[in-house]
Amino acid sequence: MTPDPRTVALEYMKAFEAKDIEKASSLLHTEGLYKGPMKALPTAETFVKELRVFMGITKSVRIKKVFSDDTDACIIWDYETIVPSIPITSIAEWFKIEDGKIRETHLHFNAAPFIAAIEKGEIAEALKSSQKS
Repeated sequence: MTPDPRTVALEYMKAFEAKDIEKASSLLHTEGLYKGPMKALPTAETFVKELRVFMGITKSVRIKKVFSDDTDACIIWDYETIVPSIPITSIAEWFKIEDGKIRETHLHFNAAPFIAAIEKGEIAEALKSSQKS
């Protein structure tokens, strides 16, 4: 039996917070659309490269609300990072599930703090520091 969209999306979020790239990757269709306010990525392979960065700076994930139907799930969550200049970011993430895997994900959040932190080198520094720990 194919898992319902809510279960798939929540499994993905759990893997994201645990920084379990293998589990998160296993929930993605090879070809899909992975889109956010900063980029749109057409394959799971390209998405996973970006996912590693965001997983690397994750401090916590707090799920606020989950909506789902036969093919979609939407999770509203707060994302706390280890980057001091990035406050807790509220995110709405829509998942399109097909055959028990994520075919599309669309993230909606204010990207300005992330762009500024990238430009200042703060994300790279936070990633380096987290790898030393």
